[in-house]
Amino acid sequence: MHDKLEKFIRDNRELFDDKTPDKSVWSKIEKEIDGDHKKKHIDFTFVWKAAAVFFFGVSAYLLFQLNNSRDNADLYPELSTTDIIEEFKETEAFYIAQISEKRASIEAIDHIKPDLATSFQQDIHKLDSMYNELKKELDRDSNEQVFNALVQNLQIRIEILNQQLDILRSLKKSENDEKVNI
Repeated sequence: MHDKLEKFIRDNRELFDDKTPDKSVWSKIEKEIDGDHKKKHIDFTFVWKAAAVFFFGVSAYLLFQLNNSRDNADLYPELSTTDIIEEFKETEAFYIAQISEKRASIEAIDHIKPDLATSFQQDIHKLDSMYNELKKELDRDSNEQVFNALVQNLQIRIEILNQQLDILRSLKKSENDEKVNI
């Protein structure tokens, strides 16, 4: 039975192929394919460029503030070094705890895009090295401006970690949405 049907189809193929769909049908199909492709493709290039510009801008600002503070040291009221150190230690402990918590959150979901996680780590390592340079500066000259620059560095790290978490969460959400749609 199967062979007879197959033979019939082969012998009468021209009769089956007499109709062709309208060009508008193919246009609609192409648009749907293009639309689905664009929806699934998320490009974070702009986000990374913006983060890099933000990072370098803040770095330049911090360095400018550090150099400017040395020139204008008489404009700031003097606090005792002990007071500044104590206040900084409390602030540093608070921010370090938040940074550790955010890094743990990132590590929990960074398996989504390992190459992205590596890039994230490079950004944080740059801030870590800046922080270490500021700590060296602090050893040479303990003043309030250096402490402020250190605190700003910690705040920027938290802000960048928050942005990274948002990116990873949106990737995870889109990945879950794709699984549901399949």
